[in-house]
Amino acid sequence: MSQTTSPSTRRDVPDDLAQALERLRQALADDPGGRERDWLEGMGNALAQVEPALRQHRALKRSQDGLVAKEDETRPTITRQADKLCREHDHLLVQVRALRDAVRSAVDGLATESPSQSDGSRSSNLVVLREQATDVLSALEANREAETDLVLESVNTDIGVGD
Repeated sequence: MSQTTSPSTRRDVPDDLAQALERLRQALADDPGGRERDWLEGMGNALAQVEPALRQHRALKRSQDGLVAKEDETRPTITRQADKLCREHDHLLVQVRALRDAVRSAVDGLATESPSQSDGSRSSNLVVLREQATDVLSALEANREAETDLVLESVNTDIGVGD
């Protein structure tokens, strides 16, 4: 159950995005060798968890209890950085959706593939999808790290104000 003690207290919610990113990381670590359909379906399932978790994360970060609390709006540098990170959420969401659609198309393509089609083209498609998924995962992790750094900067600035 979420509880808040003041308007600026961040909500105590489970980190669904961290769990979804871990699932994506595990799907990427899996070897598709000879199990392309299973690998693609695992990747699709992982991405299907990332998307709503990212949406929830984005909504929480934009709320009154979000990335930078209301009182931090008096510090323009921190506010600009927070706004930039929130805009990145939109871009990341587009990337996740596009990758999920590409994985879905690859699964559909396996169903319609004729036996004469080359294993080489299928393998190269999997390599491209894996690279794209790795890039998306890296971008999501970099965004989360930047958020953590910003929160720490905000807290350190608060602590330093009384000196």
